[in-house]
Amino acid sequence: MRRRRILTILVSAVLLGCHRGGDNGAAPVTPLPADLPGVYAASFPCSNCKEIAATLWLRADDRFFLRQRYMGDGGTADDASYAFGHWSWDEHSAEIVLYGHGPDRRLKRLGSDRLEWLGNTAAKVSFNRDPGSPAFADHVVFDGESEVGDHGATFKQCVTGLELPIADEGALKELRRQHRVLNPAHKVALTTVDAHIVDAGSGEQLVIDKVIKLKPGSGC
Repeated sequence: MRRRRILTILVSAVLLGCHRGGDNGAAPVTPLPADLPGVYAASFPCSNCKEIAATLWLRADDRFFLRQRYMGDGGTADDASYAFGHWSWDEHSAEIVLYGHGPDRRLKRLGSDRLEWLGNTAAKVSFNRDPGSPAFADHVVFDGESEVGDHGATFKQCVTGLELPIADEGALKELRRQHRVLNPAHKVALTTVDAHIVDAGSGEQLVIDKVIKLKPGSGC
């Protein structure tokens, strides 16, 4: 009788241990680091240039800007390309996921100031936090939707959904003119502009340098 009671207690303990998790417990996760947003710089190898100087802006609003400059032998940029999109934190792999046009890109966080690019480069490439944290102020071509009213104008970029007020300078008058002539019904207008982002103290604004195309009735 006593032997049967001991056996029952042992079986119950095993079952209790399984119920509490064991191998079937939830996989460990890494919470989003609070200091992750920032500006990071890296250098990629290049087959037909000296190097590719890359800068990654990880914004606190879960958007990213990525610039790649193709550097010549003289140390000056021969050309540049840009990628825009959103980023998220994969808590299971402790990786940053960049997604926009094209395939997703991933980076591993190696420390508070260092990220490792998980791409198809032969050598490991690290993005190091830029202590200067330069603002993204490049003059680039944006595709988005523009709206013009009596008291202001806004532009929403297609890829990121970032919506900014348009500064009262640059080519805003030309944008208003095109809306007045081509978009009298005030429909959504798919708009391509050459522009740059500025921080006026009260927040970001878009300065339009040139209106490239405006297509009323079409959106992102």
